[in-house]
Amino acid sequence: MTDHTDDAFWKSLERHGNRTALIGEDQTVSYADLSRRADAWTAALRSRLPTGIVRPLVCLELPREIGAIVAYLGCLRADWPVILMAEGDARGDAQILRDFRPNVVVRADGGVEITGADPAAFCDGLAVLLSTSGTTGASKLVKLSQTNIDSNARSIVDYLALTPDETAITTLPLHYSFGMSVLHSHLRAGASLVICDDPLTEPSFWDRARKAGVTSLALVPTQYELLERIGFAEDWLPSLRCMTQAGGRLDPILAEAFARRAATNGWRLFFMYGQTEASPRIAYLPPEEAIAHFDKIGRPVPGGQLTLQDADGRAIDAVEVPGELVYAGPNVMIGYALRREDLDKPKDTFALHTGDIAVRTESGHFRIVGRTSRFIKLNGLRIGLDEVETVIRQTGRRALASGDDRGLVVFLPEPGGEAALGDWLAERFHLMRSSITVIHLPDPPLLASGKVDYRRLRDQAEGVLSAADGQQPQTDLMQVLARVLRRTQIDPQRSFRDLGGDSLGFLEVELHLTRALGEVPEGWEQMPIAALMARLHNAGAKTRSRPSGLQRIGTDIPIRVLALFWVILLHTTSIGHGGGVYALAILAGHSLARHQMSQLVAGDVRRTIVTMLRPLVLGYFVLLAVLALKFELDWRWFAFIANFWIAEEIPIEPDVLLPYWFVSAYVQAILAVSLLFLWAPVRERIARDPFLPGLIATAILATSASLWPLVPDRADLIRLPDGFLVLFGLGWCIASARTQTQRLAATAFALGMWFACWKGIDVTVDIAILATSALMLWLPRIMLPGRLAEGLRRIAALTLFIYLIHVPAFLVAFYLVQAEAAAFVVTLGLSLLGAVLASWLTRRVERLISTIPRPATFA
Repeated sequence: MTDHTDDAFWKSLERHGNRTALIGEDQTVSYADLSRRADAWTAALRSRLPTGIVRPLVCLELPREIGAIVAYLGCLRADWPVILMAEGDARGDAQILRDFRPNVVVRADGGVEITGADPAAFCDGLAVLLSTSGTTGASKLVKLSQTNIDSNARSIVDYLALTPDETAITTLPLHYSFGMSVLHSHLRAGASLVICDDPLTEPSFWDRARKAGVTSLALVPTQYELLERIGFAEDWLPSLRCMTQAGGRLDPILAEAFARRAATNGWRLFFMYGQTEASPRIAYLPPEEAIAHFDKIGRPVPGGQLTLQDADGRAIDAVEVPGELVYAGPNVMIGYALRREDLDKPKDTFALHTGDIAVRTESGHFRIVGRTSRFIKLNGLRIGLDEVETVIRQTGRRALASGDDRGLVVFLPEPGGEAALGDWLAERFHLMRSSITVIHLPDPPLLASGKVDYRRLRDQAEGVLSAADGQQPQTDLMQVLARVLRRTQIDPQRSFRDLGGDSLGFLEVELHLTRALGEVPEGWEQMPIAALMARLHNAGAKTRSRPSGLQRIGTDIPIRVLALFWVILLHTTSIGHGGGVYALAILAGHSLARHQMSQLVAGDVRRTIVTMLRPLVLGYFVLLAVLALKFELDWRWFAFIANFWIAEEIPIEPDVLLPYWFVSAYVQAILAVSLLFLWAPVRERIARDPFLPGLIATAILATSASLWPLVPDRADLIRLPDGFLVLFGLGWCIASARTQTQRLAATAFALGMWFACWKGIDVTVDIAILATSALMLWLPRIMLPGRLAEGLRRIAALTLFIYLIHVPAFLVAFYLVQAEAAAFVVTLGLSLLGAVLASWLTRRVERLISTIPRPATFA
């Protein structure tokens, strides 16, 4: 029997006629046009296929773009099996490409490669192949048939009661089964879908959702947590009718809170459960039961059946008795594929053993209570330990696999080749090499029956992992992130920006990525950490000792370095005004807006302040304490960090300490802006649009500063609160400008602010303000030789320490040499060396602070 349906949603797009199917940023596509474009795409590609390739295997990168969706639907309509991958993952050395040898590779930029591979044989009805983990991090693929995906789309339309007047928005990657199901179900219903890849923290996301009248949001648990942190309010999206949740367990407290909010505000909330192997939806909880049963997965989708089984495969009918959750229905996959030869194997999976342990409640619902021990999660990827053993056996070796979410442990009965096997497994499953341990175990624990005692094996693996804790290589991305973010736990589904990284941490992580990848992905700071790790492993995670060729680098990095060097030049020579400090002030505001916006709109002001200020404040007081051993410092220098406008009044011995006014100004500005976000209305307004409030506030400050009556010299204006905050605010506006109109407005404002406040001081000031603004707005990234780019990143990452240390450094320099040029060189060298040492010491101190036990708290 052929596994397909003649009425599948992709074959009947035309029936919805001129109704809107897809809404892009600059185009709207009707169902009729979507079907024509999909057929035209396949017709054009068919004409390029070699003779003998009638039904090609297509590997498709599927970003949230209309062109990619057209290609996907074209494959479905032409009955071409398609492997869905994330943007950038279909590179030439990807494991999936090696294992499955597709005939066609379609990349996110629209490029199409005909590979020359031989025709593949397929089982009946094969339509879509997805990674088991929801990413393309491993080459174990789920084979989904036409019936699988269309029947599940019908079920979702049924229980969500989707109609043609619904409008959803792409909140999730389309190659991820949950995101894919949103596309499928809305096309089945004849509804509309807004194509958007902006994160929930961006005002542009909510602007587009409101403009399109979006009626539903599909979110995973981390996105619900994010909404809670940023103070989500229903007036952000007045057209909202429905929210759905899947992709993992939502915290029960948050689940209940959203259930009550939905009931109060009149929109429906569906808690859902599924797996990729079920195309992907398995169960749902009706909205009317959300408050009473928010901690349960509900009932099976229409056409499906849920049961519980004990360890011997016997059915469990009793209430509150745990067993493995087993699902059966028309949406259960054909089976798995590990290589191309598996594509033609017929359906061998009729009941899906989910690997989750559940109980049946008195109300008849199911509640997840755990998962079987033969699955672990590493770096956001679900790893089957049985699968690990299977792929090792295929190499001719015997092995036993165990571990937990800290790492994978592989035991070899025969010694030899442990390191090589670990390297191979890291590449095979796209895991961090440091998360895999391979050791020789001559006598594995056995049960009386002679079977492996996996419980005792797990205990041994836990001992191995506990002994290895804290010994990960410093080059691992997770270790770098943990250090620069000052977090003990890193959620791989969140981005560097969501986790509150600052500009200096950004540079350190970008340097690590550059050395590993050669070319850093554009906008990497907004990508999930799991996606970055997948890219590292797809590239082999081989650190380059010397970068070569050209690299793309943020324009702010060379500006930061040049501005810093100009400040040191100003303080060590007799040149006149220096513009470097003006550029640094702009960069400070730019850094806060670019890297801390997610934390601020989430109300996590404390973390922002700690991230931005702790290293600087620690360094400031340490240096003052050292200088106090040599000079008699007025006590007000130690309070100076909170009083930068009284710099001229403090008795100075020596006057070389005056440059520290900038440290105080920086601290004041960070505190002043960050503390505003303690007020919920401010958070909500700026979350919708950070640019306009920043522009208005900065314009008011600029007007105040330009009229300041106590400033005899405009060059001194920057040392006053209003003056410094004007440049700081300009940096905020530059970082927040997203559209062409906003960039033009920011450019005009920079010109007007310069004219009103600082025109005519010095050409270096003009360059610092106008050139910095123009370059960062209109040329945010530039190409530089690899070695130069790496050097600039390293120096820029030490900016704050260099600024602090250059003060005592030029005291030493003038003691050693008298010539200005020599003093500048010596000061620069000592500042760089001191900054490296200070950075290392600060990390050690922060690590020590993090080990101090905190007082116990009680719920």
